[in-house]
Amino acid sequence: MLKKSEKGPLILPQRPFSFSDQIFCNVIQGKSALIFCTYSGPHTGIREAAPAGKYLGQFFEHLGFFVVDEWYVLGEFHGSEENNTMGRMGDIRGLPDEDDLRRIGSRAKVLASRLADPR
Repeated sequence: MLKKSEKGPLILPQRPFSFSDQIFCNVIQGKSALIFCTYSGPHTGIREAAPAGKYLGQFFEHLGFFVVDEWYVLGEFHGSEENNTMGRMGDIRGLPDEDDLRRIGSRAKVLASRLADPR
């Protein structure tokens, strides 16, 4: 915590913000964000996508949104047959497929209903 004194700024120790502090203090009530990122991960898998998801989540948090989750979904690497078939994730051609998209849609509906009625 930064306070002013006659000698200049004074930094005082304080506990870190708790989860409930973040929800009720610096979050715009009713504004939530779900981070959704497709990735192909030919070199290191999901670890290639995580920085993009974390960056996007931080962006929304700075705007006052509550980030409810991060979803990373395996997807085809457009423009590289080698990365689609011989990368760390194996053969990822055609992903996400219709089943993946259906599951994502179902999860999103459940999440939206929980946000609308958080009981």
